[in-house]
Amino acid sequence: MNILFIFPTASDKYTFIDFHHGIAILSAKLKREGHATALYQSSKFNPKEIDRTIAWFKPDILAYSFTSDYEPLAKSYSRYLEKYKIFSIAGGVHPTVASEDVVDYFDCLCVGEGEQALTDVVNGMNMDNISNLVRKVNGKIVKNHVSPFYAELDALPFADRELFNY
Repeated sequence: MNILFIFPTASDKYTFIDFHHGIAILSAKLKREGHATALYQSSKFNPKEIDRTIAWFKPDILAYSFTSDYEPLAKSYSRYLEKYKIFSIAGGVHPTVASEDVVDYFDCLCVGEGEQALTDVVNGMNMDNISNLVRKVNGKIVKNHVSPFYAELDALPFADRELFNY
């Protein structure tokens, strides 16, 4: 599968945007499983640029990561990209601490650590059985069990630094 990470950043001027360790680990884990990944990183809503990225990469899944100050930009991209009907998952600080704010904008959210949850989603596991997911089912918010912190850090691959444009 092709997974496009969408990393909205509030400002090029005030934010270090060259590298995101969490996305890099998730990308490396997915690549180890045989999937392809790419990154779309932007501080401004740019429909033409995201359309070009979608046409070039042809993602099967959109994987967002954002903190609270990036939430408006993430929501803008989510609403705009609905027309493509591509499955979307969002994680990061804001979806973890304020899932009710954004659950309507994505097919599901990952709260807490996402290494296993995202891998399970991408590999097609039944979402009822995936820890750390939040989603809406028949208009009601469903929160799956949240797993403890990832204990086997040495089992994680090295971060995928090639994903980022330095």
